[in-house]
Amino acid sequence: MNQQQAMNILKPTGDLKQAYRTAAKQYHPDLHNGNEELMKLVNLAYETLNKYGMTTISNDVPLTETIKKLWDKISHFPELNGELIGSWLWVTGNTRKYKEQLKKYNFKYAYKKKAWYYHEGNFRKRSKAKYNMNDIRSMYETNDLNKETNNVLH
Repeated sequence: MNQQQAMNILKPTGDLKQAYRTAAKQYHPDLHNGNEELMKLVNLAYETLNKYGMTTISNDVPLTETIKKLWDKISHFPELNGELIGSWLWVTGNTRKYKEQLKKYNFKYAYKKKAWYYHEGNFRKRSKAKYNMNDIRSMYETNDLNKETNNVLH
C-alpha cells in the first residue's frame, strides 16, 4: 500500500491517530456493523502512514501550489526532468549546470540518488532503511511533471 492509498482509506484531516480511531469505531469486527476485511485495511493504512512519520496532516495551504511555483521557475531549463513523488519534488537530468539556481530555490542534492529534491515542512526519517528512486516511486503516487504539468498541478 502506498501513501496515497492509505490517505484515501483513513481520510485524515488533522491528527492521524484520531482518524484511525474514527475508522476503527466504524469498521471494528467486534462492533455492530463491523467488517474484518475493512478493519485490516484501516490497520494497514495507519501502519503505512505512521511508518513514513506522518502524525498530523496539515490542510493549511495545498503543497501543490508551492510545487507548481517552483516547477514554473525551473521547468524552462532544458535537460531537466521533474517528478512529483508524494509531496516531494524531485529533479533529475543534466542538473550540473543549474546547480546554483536549484540551491537558490532551496533544493537539496541526494548524492546516492543523483537527484535534487524539494520538500516543504519538517520531515524526519524514522527508519534506517535506504531507498532508491524506484523504491520511493513504488511507495508514493508519482507524476511526471514534464508530461502532466497542466493536468496535475492545475
